[in-house]
Formats: sequence, C-alpha cells, structure tokens
Amino acid sequence: MKKVFVTDRSWPSYDDFTHQIAEAGGIAVFASAQDEATLIQEGADARIVVNSFAKVTPAFIRSLTDCRMIVRTGISVDTIDVSAATEKGIRVCYVPDYCRDEVADHTFALSLVALRKIALLNKRMHQHIWNSVEAGAVPRLTSAVFGLIGFGAIAKKVATRAKACGMSVVAYDPYLDNEVFEGEGVRRAIQMEEVFTQADVISLHLPSNRETYHVIGAAAFAAMKDGVSFVNTARGALVDTQALIAALQSGKVGAAGLDVFEEEPLAENSPLLEMDNVMLTPHAAYYSRNSLPELQERSTDEVLRTLKGWENRMIFNRKELGL
Repeated sequence: MKKVFVTDRSWPSYDDFTHQIAEAGGIAVFASAQDEATLIQEGADARIVVNSFAKVTPAFIRSLTDCRMIVRTGISVDTIDVSAATEKGIRVCYVPDYCRDEVADHTFALSLVALRKIALLNKRMHQHIWNSVEAGAVPRLTSAVFGLIGFGAIAKKVATRAKACGMSVVAYDPYLDNEVFEGEGVRRAIQMEEVFTQADVISLHLPSNRETYHVIGAAAFAAMKDGVSFVNTARGALVDTQALIAALQSGKVGAAGLDVFEEEPLAENSPLLEMDNVMLTPHAAYYSRNSLPELQERSTDEVLRTLKGWENRMIFNRKELGL
C-alpha cells in the first residue's frame, strides 16, 4: 500500500478523502503531532505528503525515502521548503485557483470597514457613545483611490469591486505588461511608492518569500498618505508588525483591516487587539461554504493523480524539475 501521510488536519472531515485514497491503492496515515521529530518518525516512508499548516522542513524532506509529491492544501506553498523538495526531485503541488472570490470579497469588506472607520464607530456604540463625526475625515468612495500592491488574480477581482463602487484604482506589479493594467482599467504605478503617495486605501497581494519579507515597514508607512487605510489578506510576513502598530498609534495609518499576521494565532497580548481603529479576522478570508469543498476536491485530485501515475495539474516547482 502506498502511504499518504497527512501532516495536519484542516478539513471538517477526512472520511471521503480516506475512502478515495484506499480505492486508488493507498492508505491515509495522519500525524499524531506536528513537530519535526514526529513528522520524521511517522512520515519518512510516505509516497505522498499532504500538508496544511505544519512546517515541512528540510530535515523532514531529507528523511523521505519514497516520496513522489508534497501537496499543500492552499493557494501558496509557504509552509514547504521547496528548494529541499526540488533537490530530492519531489513535486510540490498546491491549489492556487480556489477561493479567489472569497478573498477578494473579504479584502474589499475590510477596505470599506477601514475607509468608513466602522470598527471605531462600532466600538463607541458598545461604549454607549453616540458620536457620528469622531471618525474624522472619511472619504467618499467615488473620490477615493484604491491602491494594490501586487496585481494577480485576486487583486484583479478586488479592483473590479472597487471600480464598481466608483473608486479609481492604481496598482503596482513589476512583472506584468502594460496591457494587463489597461485591460483591467487600472492605472499602473511604475514604482511602489506611487501607490503609497496616491492611495486612500492600500491592499497587499504579494507572495511571502525572501524578497517580500517586511516589504511594508516604517519607511513605507512614512511614504503613505496621512490617515491611510491599510488592508492585508495576503501574508503576515509582508508587514513589519511593530512598524504597523507604530503607524496606527501615531495616526499615520488611520485604520487597518487584517486577516493575516506574522505569528498565527495572534498573540493574546498583541497591541492590535486593543486598538479601536483595527478590524481583525482569524485568517478567514479563504472561507465560504463553497470554497472548502472545492479545496478538498482539488487537493485530493492531486493526490489521486500521483497514486494513479497521472500528470499533476498544479506543480509549483515544475520549471525547476524540468517537467
């Protein structure tokens, strides 16, 4: 039997998954804990590794003796050391094309909450304070500029939502041709700083890697408009949390909507939890009653393809493996 090793559970039920794996000649085995030593001890002989949030480290990957594929049940592979997997000739698969509408909806919802200062006004109402103008300089949407850092599939959907509300959109992404921006009716920023200086609300849509670590820090916040609204539904490591807290405390950032954090779950003593001008959600932008079954189906499909000797659909390191 070909062993399918699940590093951690993130789905409501694995019954269908286990059944489908068995029908394809495999056996699903679930890790008893998520530390590196346990994963090595229990998963070294896996033919396939299924991963959600546990760290798939170089040491664990080096311990794999028969692995053909590691699949991340998500839109990114930031829990997996892709270089180590590539060195061993292991395919790293993922599901980059699910939950795009959900994340775009969540992003735009947080943007409206930030722009309209709804978190602050809601807090005041619960304190029995009736003051409609405490929020300060709230812009009319039709006069506001929506800024996007990164202009991939989700960012494009956010732009569509912003334009539908009459907002103008400016986006920065150095890897795209001018025609992409023109086709979406979005103004292209040649430098990231152009988004900082023009936008009333800024939303991040970048992958998490060495190049983007803390891409938004003290210098970036200083370059933004006073009172800017800031949204992050991408990855927590993009933002220097201490710089964000300082910007919120000083008023440089007027309000923020955050779904992702450098450390998750968010620490109980985080100053963000005590701020009236911050709306927080627990890495929930991906979720809907439609998206989770879609994720399960597509992740399982990659596993079944490998068990049956078929070509995988979404191989992150395809080029590096020469496939």
